Amino acid sequence: MSPCSENGIRSIKQDLEHVRLSDFDWGGIDESLNFEAPVLLDLYSYFLQHQNEKHLLLREVVDPLVLPSGSLPYLHLIDYETGPPERFRWRLIGTHITQTLGRDSTGRYFDDLYNENDFHAISSSLRVILERPRGLRSTGLATFVDRESLKMENFDCPISDDGETVSGFLKGTVYSY
Repeated sequence: MSPCSENGIRSIKQDLEHVRLSDFDWGGIDESLNFEAPVLLDLYSYFLQHQNEKHLLLREVVDPLVLPSGSLPYLHLIDYETGPPERFRWRLIGTHITQTLGRDSTGRYFDDLYNENDFHAISSSLRVILERPRGLRSTGLATFVDRESLKMENFDCPISDDGETVSGFLKGTVYSY
């Protein structure tokens, strides 16, 4: 079933019913970068070692075989299209995230999945990075319809195809009780 077919869209909407992004407390951006999750600290260290002088991670070094051991289940790769219109697309979503959320939105655009409020919430840290490229830590609380709330901790950093401009993002997310 194609995700763009009527049945595919209905299926995605049903998948999203138990997760309401507007119920996420996106906490905020933590400039201190005091990571609690070791895997996020490893990703941040990788970013620091491989960023260029413009604080961009070249896409060529974003390779699952080279990234810190054990980080793949926690990764999202997000493509950024300058537009117009400006768009974000889930390029890859790790199994820790898909299993926790109960869905896989790989290949989907944010604006096709989320209402305006959720779109702004989920893209807020990415927009901060677009204004000033760097690695960021953010925290929040994910509230689900059918289960306990979970804490989330994130690491976001910019990816570049040309070494000059942001063309995507590497994001690490760890959910915990």
